[in-house]
Parts: sequence; structure tokens; C-alpha cells
Amino acid sequence: MIYTVTLNPALDRELTVPALIFNDVLRAEAVQRRRAAGATWLQHSCVQPQSSRSC
Repeated sequence: MIYTVTLNPALDRELTVPALIFNDVLRAEAVQRRRAAGATWLQHSCVQPQSSRSC
């Protein structure tokens, strides 16, 4: 069994557009940087044999 904990260097950003129009240029109205509940900046993974299903 292998466990890893890795800090995610990516910045989470949320872009807001007024509408999705096919074959048109989309311009963002607002950009937000925020840390969501659940700490998205922390990633974890677990590798186990197929016979065991949970991490």
C-alpha cells in the first residue's frame, strides 16, 4: 500500500461569463480566487491492490 500527500501548486480561479453562445468570443465578467471548503490545495492519493476497495 502506498499513500502520498502532495500540495497542489495550481491556483483555483472561477471565471463568470454572461452566456455561452456557440462560435462567439466569451469575455469573463469577473475573476475570483478563493479557497473552497475541503481544502482543494491539498491532494491525496492511495494505491492498493484490487481486492481492497477503500483508502
